Amino acid sequence: MHTPNTIYTGPFLTEEWRGFQHHAQLDEAQVDAGIELTLDICRRHGIAPIFYYPSTTWRS
Repeated sequence: MHTPNTIYTGPFLTEEWRGFQHHAQLDEAQVDAGIELTLDICRRHGIAPIFYYPSTTWRS
């Protein structure tokens, strides 16, 4: 169910990537915060933080 608080209305990209067409356009601070959150969750739950490259790269 969508509500006004769950519908993304920010900037987005419309390029094909991994079978999807629309992607939120994040700035560097948002990307850094997402990485820090992921690493914190990994530390707290004993999960090895593995990042796969170049699969995390938007454009080649």
